[in-house]
Amino acid sequence: MYLLSGNQDASDWVKNLKKDPHIKVRIGKRTFPGRARIVIDDREDQGARHLLAAKYYNWHPGRRLNSWAHNALPIALDLDPN
Repeated sequence: MYLLSGNQDASDWVKNLKKDPHIKVRIGKRTFPGRARIVIDDREDQGARHLLAAKYYNWHPGRRLNSWAHNALPIALDLDPN
């Protein structure tokens, strides 16, 4: 899963994840443990930005990313499927 922080690492929730990256995500009736991390790989960074811009701003290939999708800090939530 990916999130974008518009306030970069100044957001409280990002500070919390940096301090303790252990997470739990509930989807429906299931809860998945996992770890949060700041995305540093350029390819993964662009993929996360494109996915979230497409979901929330109807972005498609060939268009420019809006300022939020371009400037926000990408965070990955790596979930354990078991």
